Amino acid sequence: MHVQYIFFLRFSEGFTLHVSIGTLSAMPSRQSARMHAIMVIVCSSVIHEPGRTASGTMEAIKDSKDGKQPHKERKNTMSHSCVIVMVEDGFCEGSNLKDKVEWLLAPYDDGLIVPPYVDMTRDEIVAGIGKGTRAHCGNALCDKATHGDTAAIRKIARDWFDYQLVDDNGNAYTTCNPNGRWDYWHIENNDGPDDWLAGIETPTFRSDDIPDTELIDRMVGNVITPDGVWHRQEIDDDDGSFVASDIIGRYPDCTCVSVDFHI
Repeated sequence: MHVQYIFFLRFSEGFTLHVSIGTLSAMPSRQSARMHAIMVIVCSSVIHEPGRTASGTMEAIKDSKDGKQPHKERKNTMSHSCVIVMVEDGFCEGSNLKDKVEWLLAPYDDGLIVPPYVDMTRDEIVAGIGKGTRAHCGNALCDKATHGDTAAIRKIARDWFDYQLVDDNGNAYTTCNPNGRWDYWHIENNDGPDDWLAGIETPTFRSDDIPDTELIDRMVGNVITPDGVWHRQEIDDDDGSFVASDIIGRYPDCTCVSVDFHI
């Protein structure tokens, strides 16, 4: 089995550059899983959404500050949660279950460094100038930025917002994975007193034979379906639109694996 990737880069001047047509073996080794993750993100509309494409020259992006990795670090929220990963029958036959789970989780690795994309536009940087910015950067510099001085905007993006990649127009870039959901994970077991699976015989189950629908709907707020989409219950979701068992039930020919993840 092979996965084919076709993607384009569209620049603000209006022309489109056809970058490549590539194929990648879908055998879920660690190396191919990471390459798959990068390709999924490159092809993602999250990176290439309107207003988020490169404008101006990219010369300023080439000089990363102090030799550091050219991406902005995320704050660690130190939380654990559970995601049900659905592995479809016949997916990458011959590979073990953990490798298949790794393949489906790979695009959501929070530590994955991806091609640079605009994380804050120059207008968003200006709008974010407040008391803290003025105390740190000085009123004179902030006043210049609010009046459209690009050099001032770029300096504030670096010194206050901590971006290392800023283009000539003042847009700030990051290489953090926009789809990041985890920094480590493990397949759950049912031998711990605090494990929500303690009442279930096995941490895997068939999608057409859910062992405890009520428990899963109460405890599970994340599901990765066989197409690789991460379905997530939002914090303010109180309308009952996310029901884990309903999502799982749409795919009858799958092994469901309970994965504990940290972010």
